[in-house]
Amino acid sequence: MSKEFSRILPGLLGSLSEVLQLDLSLNQHRGEYEDSLCLHHYPVTKRVERNPAHKDFGILTLLIQEHNESSNGLEIADLTSTDAKPSLDINDNARFVPVYPEADDIIVFVGISLKRLARKAQFTPGVHRVVAPPDSMPQTSRYSIAYFVHPDARTKLDGKGETAGEYLRRRRELSHISS
Repeated sequence: MSKEFSRILPGLLGSLSEVLQLDLSLNQHRGEYEDSLCLHHYPVTKRVERNPAHKDFGILTLLIQEHNESSNGLEIADLTSTDAKPSLDINDNARFVPVYPEADDIIVFVGISLKRLARKAQFTPGVHRVVAPPDSMPQTSRYSIAYFVHPDARTKLDGKGETAGEYLRRRRELSHISS
């Protein structure tokens, strides 16, 4: 599967670069060895929230999830419904919309790195979360596969200053302090 994503990414990133009118193609910022493929398993739980609201760090996240007749718990924040900025504040204040994947769908999330590389104010990373099904629905495990497309660690995210590697290190340190 990783090979298939690697095969389609140059075209996807090239097209996105053209649409965003970037000086350099996103392919030139991508750290192929920085990408990661992850299998996520969310077991049945009594907790309502399986994964709290968050934005992904990378350039893009490509998400494949199992198809079923109802939402499998993935929800996307309607950012027009809140003025909150940090993801955790959005979690408490925004309206979330369930995602109903069809067979063979790939959901694409814009990451924080893409916003910083593009330097476009209207370009907002997608805030999303995973919740347990409502009590009226069967309580089942959830599986998804995420392919995280990351910039090279040496890439300067705003053209000067902080690199992707420094930013990621700083964010990890902050998350360990708060947990």
